Amino acid sequence: MSTNNNASQTLFRFVSLRNPQLTETKRRNLGFIHRPSGVKGLFDEAIANDAGKNLKLNVLSQVARQFENTSFKTEKEVETSDFGQLLIIGRKISKNEKLDDFHFKFTKTFYGNLIDLGSKELNSKGLEIFQTLWNNFIFQVVIQKDFYTKEAIGHVLKALHIGFAQHMEIDEDVIKANGEKKPLENALIGKIVLPTYLFSEDNGLNAITSDTSRSTSEDNIGNIAQQRLIAQAEKNLVVSKATYRKESLIQLKSELQSLQEDYNKGKNEAYENAYSDYLKTYGEALQLFERKVLAVEKRITPETSEEEKEKLYESLKEFVVRPFEFNYFEELSSRYLQQNLSPKSFDLFVEIFLSSDFVKLSKSTPEAKSKIISEIGANTFQTNQHVDTFQKAIDTVEREISSESQTAIENGRLQQEQYVNVGGASIPIVNNTSKTPLAYSFVAYNYYSIYSEARSFADFSFEVEDTSWNVSNAKISADTDLGHVEEKYSNITVSDDKIIFPTSLINKFQNINKLLIEVIFSNGREAYMELSRLGNKEVYTGKLILKGAASPDAGSQKGSSKRKHFGIKRLGVADYMKVVQSVHAYVPGEVSNIENVMASELRHKSSVARDYSEIIDTTSKSQETEKTSDTGKTSRADMQTEVAKELERQQAFNAHTRYSFDGLTNKFEIGADYANNTAQHDSTRQAVMKSQEITEKAMEKVLTKISEERVQKIIKEYTETNVHEFDNRGKVTNTDSSDTSPKHITGVYRWIDKKMKNQIYNYGKRTMFEFMIPEPAKLHRLSSAVSKGQILTAPVDPRKAERPHNMPNPKAATKELLEYWAQIYGVQLTDLPKEELQINQNITGSPNTTGDFGPIAVPINITQNYTAKK
Repeated sequence: MSTNNNASQTLFRFVSLRNPQLTETKRRNLGFIHRPSGVKGLFDEAIANDAGKNLKLNVLSQVARQFENTSFKTEKEVETSDFGQLLIIGRKISKNEKLDDFHFKFTKTFYGNLIDLGSKELNSKGLEIFQTLWNNFIFQVVIQKDFYTKEAIGHVLKALHIGFAQHMEIDEDVIKANGEKKPLENALIGKIVLPTYLFSEDNGLNAITSDTSRSTSEDNIGNIAQQRLIAQAEKNLVVSKATYRKESLIQLKSELQSLQEDYNKGKNEAYENAYSDYLKTYGEALQLFERKVLAVEKRITPETSEEEKEKLYESLKEFVVRPFEFNYFEELSSRYLQQNLSPKSFDLFVEIFLSSDFVKLSKSTPEAKSKIISEIGANTFQTNQHVDTFQKAIDTVEREISSESQTAIENGRLQQEQYVNVGGASIPIVNNTSKTPLAYSFVAYNYYSIYSEARSFADFSFEVEDTSWNVSNAKISADTDLGHVEEKYSNITVSDDKIIFPTSLINKFQNINKLLIEVIFSNGREAYMELSRLGNKEVYTGKLILKGAASPDAGSQKGSSKRKHFGIKRLGVADYMKVVQSVHAYVPGEVSNIENVMASELRHKSSVARDYSEIIDTTSKSQETEKTSDTGKTSRADMQTEVAKELERQQAFNAHTRYSFDGLTNKFEIGADYANNTAQHDSTRQAVMKSQEITEKAMEKVLTKISEERVQKIIKEYTETNVHEFDNRGKVTNTDSSDTSPKHITGVYRWIDKKMKNQIYNYGKRTMFEFMIPEPAKLHRLSSAVSKGQILTAPVDPRKAERPHNMPNPKAATKELLEYWAQIYGVQLTDLPKEELQINQNITGSPNTTGDFGPIAVPINITQNYTAKK
């Protein structure tokens, strides 16, 4: 069953990518037009003579300028030359026009005159013609001045390719190489292929960046770069020294703690053994002396005089027992330490605890070192500090560890990424500090040692251009006074445009006679450096040498060259296709049901479907509100003022005269009295009384009850009755024959399958390119002009930070690291609990009859999280 109602639909579209490849059967695959193998030209000679010293494009351009005078200048010259008819045929081929017999015959005859009919190889004339055509074609490709002239030469080569195809012997290999098309048909659509030897750079990156390769092969670097490398190396050396010394101090502390436990255990056992021997020897004498003492004390009473007491005590002298004495070697015995500490730890102990003059003497001559060893064996040297116990020595080592940790943290550089917010986008800020790619610094550091073979390490780092120069693998080989040493490293990433190797050659040399470092980068390049007779603590600088790089004097090309189409990569040819689907046909499918109806049978099948629903909604709501308010206010104000004013004035004036005569004299007396008295009293009295009392009471009570019941009853009935009846009873009359009676019937029901037709439509070939578009410079200018206040610094994860700031887990946390990261994140740390606490406990008791206090049990309250130590 077919249908014409084909509603087609597009399922999907896709691109079929074919990567570019070189054909393996050049002469057999007629879809490509190659230059004959025996044809060589001046371009080939120039590339061969250059031997990869310069870029091939530069060599071809120089030869093209010399060839320009003898080349085809215009398309007209090609038309008027001996290749005019071939040009006409080639243009027809390019336009996909049909060629007639004359064209095929002409190309076959023309190509036949250029080959030997027996060997089918080109003769001298053929080599000359093809050399002329290919030289002109390569010339036009290199200079790219006249497109039409290049196309004309290409048309001539296509016409000659048709003649070549007609002279080729057709066999199974040729048919297989040309695929589905016939060889001659494939030749009509042939594509010209340029010689790979002339246009592909054999030296890869060396040819493209020859100037960079030459510069990296030189060992000399500028003074500024050298000073920068030395400064960085000295700063890294400070961190490495502190880290190395810290790890050595941690090991020394661990060994001292172990020795402390062994020493205390041995001293206790020796004390118990000595005291046990003492009791065995003088036990009875001690008991006798105690009895004599008790007897003397009983005879002494308050009435006993001093003379009698002295006599009694003098009588005890003959019973006095020699006291118990115990001697054990000192804790920090030099011989004991030298026998139990590792050589490296013992050298570090000597460096810390001996006097400075003693240490300087050990660094001078081998004779001085021998003298030190003899003094250590004789236990005649003294420490420069008041350190006489293991605990004091451990405390000193802990202070040294803290000091070295602080030094490493202060001098280590923490890498933090910074971003600037431009238009709502966070753009990373690149630190454009000056750098010299592959410029290295190396320093070997060796401490003095008395017993250990070596206490040394080496630092190595170099600068790189970008993150494409991550180190995949590296090997350090060194010939030292202790033998040949090799160390391997892998996966070292670029940090701040530098590769910093981990501290290497730890305790493996005193002097390095020869050093070789080989590095393999993630971009496939390899480099190495060599040094010999290295001095201690001396910084060596230079440049790594890239393997396969051109020598400095091989060629005179200056400046770096870039490809013309830099940033564009051809991925290959792709077919743009889509899949269209349409209905093709309906065909019987699987059996769905089989029905059997017997003769004279009536079968009736009915089905009923009913739908019933009922909805009841009930809502009940109750609300009760009670509000009571009682306000009472009393205000009273009293004021009383009293003012009294009284004025009293008293004024008195008296005058008198007196005259008397006694016969002899006359007396006359005049007098006056004046008195003034003023008194004033003010008094004001005022009384005001104000009283206010307010009482307010309010009571509100609201009781609301709502009961709502909604009954919605919807009855929806839907009845569907389907009747399927099989009637095989028949109606037979008397006139009917016996064949007309009902027969058994069997019916088969089947599903219908739909067949779909999918067809691929090719919309043509596409050349696929991969573009690398640089970031616009506008963002860079905006980020350069932005203020410092808009710069965002990304927080650093302590677990991923570089050494010495790395804190991978809580167990690795130290006091110095916690303080450092707390300062970075602005966190206020709580004070650490004291390492030691002194608890005083009063113990009281009374002596028994023998004068002994006996055992007294007193609980001691120990602070939480602390334990008692003996």
